[in-house]
Amino acid sequence: LSLEQKLEVCRQVESGESFRKIAKSFGVGLQTISDMTQNMKKDVKKK
Repeated sequence: LSLEQKLEVCRQVESGESFRKIAKSFGVGLQTISDMTQNMKKDVKKK
């Protein structure tokens, strides 16, 4: 996914959209969205 797409995924997760729906809309697996979310949480904790 491009950086812009990753940012959009983050926005959708924060707004409460389901991982399954996000994954389907971007054409990626559910695990990809889950991994991105976990990485995002780790990055936020570091700052």
